[in-house]
Amino acid sequence: GDKITQRLQKNHDAGKKTILIIDEAQHLQPAVLEQLRLLTNLETNTKKLLQVILIGQPELQQLLQRNDLRQLAQRITARYHLLPLNLSEVQQYVRFRLKVAGCERPVFNDKAVKKLFELSGGIPRLLNLLADRALLAAYGKQQAVVDAKEVQRAATEILPLNQASTAEKRLPGWLWPLLALFGIILGFLLAVQILPLWRGE
Repeated sequence: GDKITQRLQKNHDAGKKTILIIDEAQHLQPAVLEQLRLLTNLETNTKKLLQVILIGQPELQQLLQRNDLRQLAQRITARYHLLPLNLSEVQQYVRFRLKVAGCERPVFNDKAVKKLFELSGGIPRLLNLLADRALLAAYGKQQAVVDAKEVQRAATEILPLNQASTAEKRLPGWLWPLLALFGIILGFLLAVQILPLWRGE
């Protein structure tokens, strides 16, 4: 405890902000969350020494509603819920993720992007899963461009049968809580490995 306080104070004296970011926070035990609350008590006369960002799935919101965690919940100054992406945002998201992976050209054609949007419902988590699987399928066929067929095949492998069979069908009820994701978006896990091969690097 003292070492943490000393480090936080040292950072503050050096003009640095200390931020603790915890992903998948819905899995934290209440006792751990209580310790986090105690850490947020550390402060100078004017500033907090530690800022905490909790990132998690909808279960985190439910967890923070527990009566024994009400003091922690009261300390949360801002909350952000990630809503589904629309088609335009999905197009931009796909382009951005590919650019980060080192590819400037369109790997998913327009029909594939539309299919990604229809089958994922704009939910980033499902979008990532579908895109990863479709990329892998296209690579296996030595295709430089992913089309709607690869996306549909990916859906039959990773999505419920009743959803994958009809692109226009809305997401089943058990998936809607995922719309309240707090933040971190997973990248296309395979893109970094696959795209250089397509480009002949």
